[in-house]
Amino acid sequence: MLDPRLLEYHRQMQECHRKDDLLKMADVLKEAISLSLDIYGENHEETLMLYTEYGGVLRNLGRYEEAVPVLQKAIQISRSLRGVNHPDFASSLVNLANLLRMMKHFGDSENLFLQAKEIYEHTIGKSSFLYAGLCNNLGLLYQDVGRYEESIIMHKISLDILKDDPEKEILYAVTLNNLVEPFRHLGQRDQAIETLKTAIDIFSRYIERAPVFYAAAINNLGTFYYEEKRYEEAKECFAVGVRISREKLGTKSESYINSMNNYTNVCRILDRKKEESCVQAVGAAQTECAQPTYEKLMMEKPFDEECADKAPQAGKTRKITEQSKGLEIAEAYFFEVCYPELKKQLPEYLPRMAAGLVGEGSECYGFDDMISRDHDFGPAFQIYVPAEDVPVYGKKLRALVDRLPTSFAGFGERNTSTYGGGRIGLFTIEDFYDKFLSIHEVPTDNRIWLQMKDYPLSTATNGKVFMDNLGTFSAIRKGFLKHYPRDVQLKKIAAACMQVAQSGQYNFPRSLQRNQYVAAHHALDQFIQEYSQIIYLLNKVYMPYYKWEHEGLKRLPLLGIYTHETMEKIVLLDYKEDPNHVIFEIEGLCKKLIGILKSRGLTSSTSDFLLDHGPEIMKRIEDEQLRNSNPWA
Repeated sequence: MLDPRLLEYHRQMQECHRKDDLLKMADVLKEAISLSLDIYGENHEETLMLYTEYGGVLRNLGRYEEAVPVLQKAIQISRSLRGVNHPDFASSLVNLANLLRMMKHFGDSENLFLQAKEIYEHTIGKSSFLYAGLCNNLGLLYQDVGRYEESIIMHKISLDILKDDPEKEILYAVTLNNLVEPFRHLGQRDQAIETLKTAIDIFSRYIERAPVFYAAAINNLGTFYYEEKRYEEAKECFAVGVRISREKLGTKSESYINSMNNYTNVCRILDRKKEESCVQAVGAAQTECAQPTYEKLMMEKPFDEECADKAPQAGKTRKITEQSKGLEIAEAYFFEVCYPELKKQLPEYLPRMAAGLVGEGSECYGFDDMISRDHDFGPAFQIYVPAEDVPVYGKKLRALVDRLPTSFAGFGERNTSTYGGGRIGLFTIEDFYDKFLSIHEVPTDNRIWLQMKDYPLSTATNGKVFMDNLGTFSAIRKGFLKHYPRDVQLKKIAAACMQVAQSGQYNFPRSLQRNQYVAAHHALDQFIQEYSQIIYLLNKVYMPYYKWEHEGLKRLPLLGIYTHETMEKIVLLDYKEDPNHVIFEIEGLCKKLIGILKSRGLTSSTSDFLLDHGPEIMKRIEDEQLRNSNPWA
């Protein structure tokens, strides 16, 4: 009999499952694990189950680094309870293998899959559902690393196991869909299309249970037709994708947006001069699939209606000199060299593109100077497109960019450093934001925001977007540029106040009293970083990489110049010879900050010690869970 206290956690887990609330589920599981360890200890069935569930939830939340030790612990417990030759132990290996595949640790992932595969073969055999799932996931791994023949072999093993089980028909169709990309990459286009059609036929019978799979598959088929210039057939597929995703998933779903973009684009291609023909075509389709009018679709579409020919910067003349900043050079190079070629060679895809220069490098902040030009400098830009577009025209776009002249306006070819690759060129919108933030949608939950750090947020939103015809890249960018939600902002300010007091007002002078100058140096470094963090937070600007943290202060209207000048004064003082002068400047910074916090209504404490203001700021947080959390964290 399960302990009654754990039964309550199981009830909460079921409620989280019902509401699909993964964030709450993670909190519940973490608490349940702690309780199970107290009641049963580590080597118990309940503890194993909770670790396994918790690891899976963390993985689904994208919190991969947190999930790794949790699933490793599940393997350790499973080994102790079951032994290394038990199928349950193999399943624990598979769970970690899938996580490592998502993290692109392909070698470690494959080793775990193969260990589990051998155990399954010697215990439950090669006809079990677990074995089918392992082969399917191993096939996806081989697909990820370009081993397409092996990928097909694994997926076909899975299909042979699933084909005779009517209860597994959706999984059978999912596996068929997984075969499409390997067939495509091996040039077996006809087989890819036939396989995809078979999967669609199955998904169509389970629309209520698998709308995402059905909409994705029908869009994939439309993409095949699109590539073959069979535009009418492509339009029919995209129209069905729009209807299914709108009815089953909603107009804000990624599936609907992708389908809508595809549909609108193919309509433009069918008749760029006369939109009326698209209206008539959709009117005919309306009878078959309850499609709205083309005008309504255009009103709902998630991108700017202006075509690329009307890009506001396209015809602008830019004067580039030897002193021009990297961002100016990049923008001029894009519009004067690349844009005319895009307009000439890929006009039908131009409405789907965005371009700019954002991310790593001093030029993205406008901090570059003559010293910066010794590495990763030269005419360059980025183009951003949706991930689903890459199979359609990605190869052509890359080839076009690769053919562009590498010198421009007196500046030679970009001098890429050993570790400076991957900063320019073609990106999918999703991959660009995933690269820095591990997500490509603006979070709506405070707990996710709280886990995010300033430096990657600053890196992902700096620079300049030169052109965005689709609007998706800029929409994400604008969402992040709104800064942290207020409760998260206050929580971060409170925690930084605690650290400022601990490092600058307490540990720094005490270290000097003990003649511990290395410790004093560490304390001063932490004080400077945490104090600067607060100034950035109050200005609602993400603090950049430490190299530009101090320089960026000059751009902040609230206490920015004052903090910049005082920090510079502090680091130039000799605190071994005159410690009191440094301590005086630190206290002056703290008093100035406390005055700002009071004027903003964020504290009512009269203390000169910033530690006392952290809890005061916490009281202003509306989110109860955040308000009651540890102010130090």
